[in-house]
Amino acid sequence: MSIKLTNNIRDIISSLSDLYRERAVYLVGGTLRDLLLGRETKDFDVFVIGNGVEFARQFQRRRSGRFILLDEARDEARVVLGDLIFDFNGGISIESDLARRDFTINSMAMRLPSSRIIDPFGGRADLRKGIIRTVREENLSDDALRVLRAFRFKSLYGFSIEKKTRYTI
Repeated sequence: MSIKLTNNIRDIISSLSDLYRERAVYLVGGTLRDLLLGRETKDFDVFVIGNGVEFARQFQRRRSGRFILLDEARDEARVVLGDLIFDFNGGISIESDLARRDFTINSMAMRLPSSRIIDPFGGRADLRKGIIRTVREENLSDDALRVLRAFRFKSLYGFSIEKKTRYTI
């Protein structure tokens, strides 16, 4: 599984990592899942160590996009660049961000500007095998919509829901 990006997307991603030379910036979640599956995406999930809202504002100013504050208390913001959407979230560690996600296939990160993938829960292997597996059982009870997402991924990708995850659902 390799990641293919258009030159335009590479340029935009390069400007993300240029903004935070002294801090870590990651592509995370469904963005990385879809890129690893070879699917084109127009939605980019970005995690930064530090203040995600402030980083989004800096990115918006640099790229002349439209800034949307989603949830200041949860440090979430969006920047729209034409038909591309960048959702930003900040925190203290990539490990804690990945641990709170729903499924292993969504719990991977790629540090920018490198292509190094962080995969503490085996999401890449589950992606290759076509398995939907929860990161932690309690993550499903944190948000009831995550249960629906399991069935959406099953239908969309033709994946199977792992036995323990199916029982939890």
